[in-house]
Amino acid sequence: MRFEDSPISKSINYRKGTLSFCDYYAADKFIIVEVNQGVHFDEEKLETLIEEFIDIYPPTQQLAYITNRINNYSSDPILWNYLDNDIPVVGAAIVTYRDSTLLSANIEKHISKISVKRAYTIEEAIGWALRLKELQC
Repeated sequence: MRFEDSPISKSINYRKGTLSFCDYYAADKFIIVEVNQGVHFDEEKLETLIEEFIDIYPPTQQLAYITNRINNYSSDPILWNYLDNDIPVVGAAIVTYRDSTLLSANIEKHISKISVKRAYTIEEAIGWALRLKELQC
């Protein structure tokens, strides 16, 4: 389910952004990214996305990164290790809707240097992100 179509989206303040390869939703403590169908999400696209986030959040703002895999697309699993180089990502969640994305999420979880949660709904991922001790104020 797209974040905007979920009931939880009605109870969260966020800013929506659209790039040629994805939509993203920037909330106070987390970012949700929905990559478009058929895209190959590579380092160049990640850098473009990070530039957007740098414009939105102060440099010390700790965040959770949620990828809502509503579409089929490919990505390099090593990209998770670049996330916290430019923005302080303290954890990430992968929302999976298909067995194929669950398998990829398992591989990515083992490769990543940051904590990665596999979730089956956007609500589960957001709940997990909001409970991260690093994001408690």
